[in-house]
Amino acid sequence: MIRKYVEAPIDKVLVPIIRRVKISPNALTVIGFCLNIVGAYFVWKISIVAGVLILTFSMFFDMFDGLVARTNNKTSNFGEVLDSFLDRISDGLIYIALMLRFSKDTSFLIISSFAILFSYSVSYLRAKGEKFVSMKNVGIFERTERLILLGIFALLGLPKLGVYVVLIGSIFTVIQRTVYIAKNV
Repeated sequence: MIRKYVEAPIDKVLVPIIRRVKISPNALTVIGFCLNIVGAYFVWKISIVAGVLILTFSMFFDMFDGLVARTNNKTSNFGEVLDSFLDRISDGLIYIALMLRFSKDTSFLIISSFAILFSYSVSYLRAKGEKFVSMKNVGIFERTERLILLGIFALLGLPKLGVYVVLIGSIFTVIQRTVYIAKNV
């Protein structure tokens, strides 16, 4: 949802620069994933704020890998699968880091587990739904929104509340997408 308002203006500014980028889109994907690992570790062991800043920086790689691929005619089926696969692992790492950090809070562990489940379900419904109908901008809690909200709540010192909000938004989006698919296939 947010991406549709942010991505196009950013793309216009960056396309001339990106045409000069010589690094492969898949390398950008892997670099972003490695930064996610570091960010998740920071969230778990060192500092939630520092971890969120690293994770935010890693999101730029996630945005630019596809733009580099499209701009430089380097899209590939493997790149698309790699990006999607590493996105799912990266998402899980964030929740796992928070779960490890707050491992003594059983209710938080349960809520986080459901947040992972429903976050993945949002992505899964989009992937499966795309086989039958356009899923572009269907649902309010896409990956970008989930990550931004988790980051904001973490920076405000309320990471647990962020997970609760993401869970509720993800459940709502799963319902939105399920109803949309049912009505349009």
